[in-house]
Amino acid sequence: MSYRYLYDLNDPSSYKYTSQMKTPDGTVAEDGRLVLLPEGEHKLFCFTDTFMHKAPEVGKMVHEHHLGFETFFVDSGSMDLYMHGKKTRLEAGSILHLQPYEIHGMVFHEDVKYRGIFSDLDQFDNAVEAALLEEHYPGSRAKMMAPGSGMPKHDFFMRGQGEYVEVPASEVAAVRYPDKPIIQYELDGVTLKQITGRWENGGQKEIWRAEFAPGFHAEWVELPLARDLFYVTEGEIEFKIAEETVIARPECLVDIPKFLPRSMKVPKGAALYDIGGLTCWDDFLYEYNSLKLHEPEKFKDAAVIAELKAQCGCYIKSFGK
Repeated sequence: MSYRYLYDLNDPSSYKYTSQMKTPDGTVAEDGRLVLLPEGEHKLFCFTDTFMHKAPEVGKMVHEHHLGFETFFVDSGSMDLYMHGKKTRLEAGSILHLQPYEIHGMVFHEDVKYRGIFSDLDQFDNAVEAALLEEHYPGSRAKMMAPGSGMPKHDFFMRGQGEYVEVPASEVAAVRYPDKPIIQYELDGVTLKQITGRWENGGQKEIWRAEFAPGFHAEWVELPLARDLFYVTEGEIEFKIAEETVIARPECLVDIPKFLPRSMKVPKGAALYDIGGLTCWDDFLYEYNSLKLHEPEKFKDAAVIAELKAQCGCYIKSFGK
């Protein structure tokens, strides 16, 4: 397996660094694993694979961020979410999207695989360097977090426990499900479902789920100008990246740098999430579908479609079954 482009989240060698959070009695509550570091002004592409341990309700760690956006995949187990005066249960398959100033807390009643993609969040600034320092000088992390240490404080604000009414998850807007997208489009061999909008991510990105029929294939242009980051959750997908072929299965990330040629094949059906989210899929698919329905002559004009792709940062040259 090549870890240059493919990360198996169940393989410890995929982690940049690991950390643990413990309850006051010393019980391990969280095993944190940083897979991809944040990049650029808006700290995009940061991805964590966190294992939350079953723990008694010692407090919901109710907090908020004033800048950061977080999208979490609940990939196993279940948890309680406390948010906007509501308490709800999230089961495996749920997706949680949190925006700035949304006060929230969680309680994990069983072990949960809790995968997250972030932007504009400073929680992981200096994380690798701090972990290296802790490795050589145990206890240094606590000193760095202590008042008066001079270290910059994270965008993390604790709040009180609050009052909550138990409701179905459907009544909490932050909870998303693959079968209840914002909008979906049916194309040749693929169903595209919008999970979060660009307006919900500070205008920087959007997240879509792609469900592929058997035999689907796609090829990008020769020099794609954007990085792609995909999270595979179902089936098996073969990616060719430059001269290398990788097979992505459930619980794998595929991270493809900009410029590199790429293509994909789906032999038996599969699903993934576009979590890099740089392509303006919402704009592209709206206009693409509008042309198909109302201006069929323009829809058949390759130059018109090419211009639309360029406007929306879509670098896929061809696709279909």
